[in-house]
Amino acid sequence: MATTNRASTSLKLLVDTKSHKVLFAEAEASKEVVDFLFSFLSLHVATVILGSSQLMAGYVKGGVIYMIMDNLEVKPMTTESNVAVLQKFNVKGIDALQVKEVDLGMQEGLKLVKASLESNTALTNVFLGKKQHKLFNFGPLETLSFWGFILVCGLGFLFYYSPY
Repeated sequence: MATTNRASTSLKLLVDTKSHKVLFAEAEASKEVVDFLFSFLSLHVATVILGSSQLMAGYVKGGVIYMIMDNLEVKPMTTESNVAVLQKFNVKGIDALQVKEVDLGMQEGLKLVKASLESNTALTNVFLGKKQHKLFNFGPLETLSFWGFILVCGLGFLFYYSPY
């Protein structure tokens, strides 16, 4: 079982072997993994605003199993959400699905952050080594992923409302 004092924890990836794509990941210590990922994805400015009491509590509730999507979107895992993912990716049978267990440590966390800024398929890119297309095109900003877009918008907001 994964604990918070380990250098890494494990993720179980549900992989569609036909498309060579991660559908979603599940973690043994779900709250700790999601908090770990969110801590990497949050801006330091947001950390200062939230204050240390919020950081000690974490980002999500404990006692809930979370589904981490390929684009690092996080939602509670339910039977309905599992079925919805299988339908979304047009999975017709379980013969094309494989569970792959991977380690998630500091190195993998940093790779996920980088991949999430470059693409909308961070889990696939990091753990299966497959590059996917980028999502948004803003000319000189090149093509941005969802998290890259959020980062650029956040920085733009800070500069726009900065007193300097």
